[in-house]
Amino acid sequence: MQCREKINLQHLSEPDSWEFFKTTAGTDFDTPEFEAVGRLVAKECGGLVAVAKALGDKDMEEWHKALHRLQRNLPLNGDDDKTVFNCIKLSYDFLESQEKECFLVCCLFPEDHNIDKEEIARYGMGMGLFQEFNTMEQVRGDTDTIAKKLIVSGLLLDGDKKEQVKMHDVIRDVAVLIASSSSSWASSSRTDHHHCKQQQVFMVQAGFGLIEWPRRETYEK
Repeated sequence: MQCREKINLQHLSEPDSWEFFKTTAGTDFDTPEFEAVGRLVAKECGGLVAVAKALGDKDMEEWHKALHRLQRNLPLNGDDDKTVFNCIKLSYDFLESQEKECFLVCCLFPEDHNIDKEEIARYGMGMGLFQEFNTMEQVRGDTDTIAKKLIVSGLLLDGDKKEQVKMHDVIRDVAVLIASSSSSWASSSRTDHHHCKQQQVFMVQAGFGLIEWPRRETYEK
């Protein structure tokens, strides 16, 4: 059996990484100060495309805010983990409410799973995310729009079929951390009589082949 020669891919140089990041963001860094902030953001996030896409249409003030958030210390192990979490969480924070919730729904599926948009729509309906719509056809249309936005943001990938999406393993890990936070995911619903806020709670054990609800003591810790 003949084996092809292995080629080690090197990281882009800092100038090349900046050019790629700038092109992806599509932002006109029209002043030296703005460009300096942009370069610092690119350096802090390691040139992660999801951050460039999230900040693409923002002004310099928003880039400043993003830089300060990326420079904060987060309770994760290792600088690489901290950087990845910061970057993905930043992209998540720029999403609209329904986009955030549909994104978090996707982390309920196993790694490398082709997620049907129909499943996202049905889960969303069951969780009360699309109360403004009267038909499933409208819900499917909105779900498709949200999925496209998440793909453009670099938070989801195209699935093997047109009606499917995927979530990268690293992004899924961060999504599970976000969804597991007791204060990370709250949704509001309005009735004719009052306004109430409900806390959504995730219990994720994808891939364990569960066939019954876990015992109470396992999720009350």
